[in-house]
Amino acid sequence: MLNPYLRQRPTPSRATSAPLPERELWAEVLIAALRDVEKGRDTGWIGTRDVRLVCTLAGPDPDAVAERLAPPSKAA
Repeated sequence: MLNPYLRQRPTPSRATSAPLPERELWAEVLIAALRDVEKGRDTGWIGTRDVRLVCTLAGPDPDAVAERLAPPSKAA
């Protein structure tokens, strides 16, 4: 299933060997958190150790997720 938030199919990263049901669970946790961020809630979560752990368990690259969700930089 293509995830509109991650824009990729859930696949295991090299760092995780979690069975598929656990990866799917962590992917849902990540999606719920991303929806909160999208709505302006809990924006301090991105870039933390927790998001890196959830991404590792869910499959997506934590750096790619953080980069995608980083606020746009303001040009001086």
